[in-house]
Amino acid sequence: MKKSMALLTLLLVTGCSSTADTTNHGRIKTTPAPAVAETAPPSKPAIDIESEKSKYGGAMSAELKEFAISMFQFSQLNTQASENSQLFSDSKWKQDLHDNLTVMQMNITTVKSLTPPPSVKTAHSLVLNAMNEFQFVVDNYYHAIEVLDTELMQQCLNHMNQGAIFMEQANKEMAAIL
Repeated sequence: MKKSMALLTLLLVTGCSSTADTTNHGRIKTTPAPAVAETAPPSKPAIDIESEKSKYGGAMSAELKEFAISMFQFSQLNTQASENSQLFSDSKWKQDLHDNLTVMQMNITTVKSLTPPPSVKTAHSLVLNAMNEFQFVVDNYYHAIEVLDTELMQQCLNHMNQGAIFMEQANKEMAAIL
């Protein structure tokens, strides 16, 4: 746009006039076309990119903090069960696990609902990959405990580990951007 305006100004200053050009010994008489002023498109409200990134960063940070709390509680429940295998059949422990997985589901849903500004899309994509890994755990872990399916429990552990890797990558990416 600035180049177009500079070129238009240059043309107006150096040779386009409103009088007829009678050079070339009067053989060719030209009248320049009337100058057309370039109009700018209607201005859009300025988008404050830093403000968008800050708003997104704050929302994501708050949601991931909540998710970290639920993951810590999940870890504590599993540590208790690893120290006392009778908890796998304890109704209170199983209800606590169910409640914890429900909170994790709500955290995952909320994180997935956040819309990133364009400059954060790569990091956001990594967070979504992590949430998909954790979703597998939410969807399958309780059932694995119910039926004592050690293979499914191992798959859940593998998804937890992969989710943690994605989160680490996302944290590095976001730290560089935000």
